[in-house]
Order: sequence, then C-alpha cells, then structure tokens
Amino acid sequence: MNSEKIIAFNQQQIEHAQRVRELVLRFCYDLIWEVNQHDNSKFAGKEYFAFIESRESLNNSPDGKDAEYQKHLNSDAIQSHITSNAHHPEYWDKQKTMMPITEAIIMYFDWMARSHQRGTKMKDFWAFNTEKLKNQPEALALVEYLRKSLESPAYQLMGVNGAPL
Repeated sequence: MNSEKIIAFNQQQIEHAQRVRELVLRFCYDLIWEVNQHDNSKFAGKEYFAFIESRESLNNSPDGKDAEYQKHLNSDAIQSHITSNAHHPEYWDKQKTMMPITEAIIMYFDWMARSHQRGTKMKDFWAFNTEKLKNQPEALALVEYLRKSLESPAYQLMGVNGAPL
C-alpha cells in the first residue's frame, strides 16, 4: 500500500476526530454554562419571597391542577420567573421562537429533579409539564425521547441513573 495514502488517511481521521471532540465539547460547554445559571433569579427580588410563600403548595400538589398551586403559579412573581428564564417553554413562546436544545435538556432535568424532591416519579407530573410544550413540538419530542431513553433497561444497566424516574 502507498505510504502517502496511509499518511493522508491518518491525518484526515485525526482531524475528523479532533473536530468531533471540539463540537461536542462546545455543546457541553454551552449546556454547562446555561445550567450554572439555572434558577438564580429565585434568590432575588419578588421571586424570592413568592417562592418561599408557594413552596408548600408547589411541593404538595398532586398534579398541578389544584386551586392553591394554580394561585401561586399564576402570581406575577412566578410568571415573571417563568417568562424570564430560558429553561421554561413560556420564555420561548413569548419570543415566538424555538426552544434551544440546551434549554430543553435543562428543563427535562429540572422536572426530574423536582419530581425526586417531591418523592414522586416523573410520570406523576408528566402530562402537566408536557402541556407547557404545546408550542414547542421539537422540545416536546426531545423530552419524550429523554424520558424513554433514561427509563430504558440498557441505560439502567449502565448504572448512571440511580434515582427513580
């Protein structure tokens, strides 16, 4: 075999692998940057006290439909949070644009973390949460895929997901 062909192939493969790494790491960097900003606004201004007041009803609502939960959810402060934080679909609906994949991923894990805190499974609040994505079909497809993927026996066998879905 021609050594020039071998060298050209090796060089091309190395450059390809480096580019793939660069692209994936850039995506991961963007995701990490965004997740580090997650819910910071809850610690300031009107959101802070609204979330303190609503904590019990938000944590104890079985499905998000009861009057007490809805009262807090529809308050000015919590609506401000929802429409000012990019991991909420309402933020993107307000801008009439598609929710980025990084924000949809963070939103999914936000839902998962909340369900773990509540001691419930994701499915218990799933319909309530996915209804919020009626204007974001791409994000809905992604979170449905994430849920199925993370619940899969293959993923469970990997030992990465010890918390109940």
